[in-house]
Amino acid sequence: MAMKKRQKKLVIGLSCLLAVVIAGGATAAVLLNREDKKAPETSWSEVMADNTLPQIESENFGFSTSGTLIKIPDVEALSTFKVNQEVNTREDIEQKLPEIAEIVFGDLFKSTKISFEDFISGGFEGSLSESKDNDSYNVRLSSDNSFIAYKTSTVAHSSMTGKPVDISRLDDAEPLSDRAYEMGTEPYTMQQALALCVDMMDKLTPYLDSLEYKPTRVIVFERDDMQGHAFRVEFSAYKNDVPLHDSSVTGQLIEDSNIKLNSHCVYMLITEPDVIGAVCRCTGADLIEEKKIENGYITLSEATELLADYYAPLYKHIIEEVSIEYVIADKLKTITLDEEGLEGLEVSVVDSSVVEPYWCFRIEDTPESNYENAYCREEQKIFVNMLTGKVYTYHNS
Repeated sequence: MAMKKRQKKLVIGLSCLLAVVIAGGATAAVLLNREDKKAPETSWSEVMADNTLPQIESENFGFSTSGTLIKIPDVEALSTFKVNQEVNTREDIEQKLPEIAEIVFGDLFKSTKISFEDFISGGFEGSLSESKDNDSYNVRLSSDNSFIAYKTSTVAHSSMTGKPVDISRLDDAEPLSDRAYEMGTEPYTMQQALALCVDMMDKLTPYLDSLEYKPTRVIVFERDDMQGHAFRVEFSAYKNDVPLHDSSVTGQLIEDSNIKLNSHCVYMLITEPDVIGAVCRCTGADLIEEKKIENGYITLSEATELLADYYAPLYKHIIEEVSIEYVIADKLKTITLDEEGLEGLEVSVVDSSVVEPYWCFRIEDTPESNYENAYCREEQKIFVNMLTGKVYTYHNS
């Protein structure tokens, strides 16, 4: 008997995973988990009032000596959402995919036929592929509305193993460097890279979702082929002025394999002046069924105690920033396929996807260890669910 469509929701981490496979390798991201009892009922006004860093007596856990930022959104309340897993039909992809391809790469694909691929556990993807001037070009759009458009040379020579030399965090109000970096034989600046990508983002807006996207980081890399520098410009998603988790790499829990956190961001890569060679929309997220949270929050003090008690004995964490973010959590279940040729194969499928608010603790940035081999360039973050007290953290391995 064929598997029902609603059972076919495999967690694929599509766009970033595609980019990693294309580039030829990836750093694994794993999450540790600890669950604590739910905190006493607390209102949003109490959360906003408890906005100072608590004192922590621990050698292995503390806040940055240069000052730890606290970002609590000025909103009336937070909400929970569900995720509409499939946004695009095949007809949608047949219309949208060539339009996205033209925006990024011009008329290169005007005579190319779309190829469709059905995923074993549900969903599907349309793709366009072409070659030109000894380079290959690919554009892919999935049923969940995530997409990637890239030319192989850009992915291969931009940020796979290149060393980061400059990072500006726009969401921290850091000014862009005015230094010009050699890109091939021409100088190029962060301002030029940002302006180019903002213009591209404006053109791609109709193909995203109802979320708001803002540029949040500009990173300059030394190209791994020693041909100058490359730029990566990142855009974070916001819902009702609250950022969605944009760590860019998905991971699975060790202690609880039935939950997985998802990323949500758009990033672009530049390896030659005024040419965007890759655009990736990491996770599609059409948010539905909003429910306001009246009370039951965990405060910053309570969240920090959870982290200090559990993580301080294990790892040394210096926190640079504390913020509140919405995080997409996929609740998984395992099913056994009974389709022809796949009988007995066990796969994990999405049982439901929910969006809930989390305290997000960003660990002190150390590019030498955090960025060296991670294609998606995720930041090291620890998450505490503001409603359940569950604690999750990423560690590169």
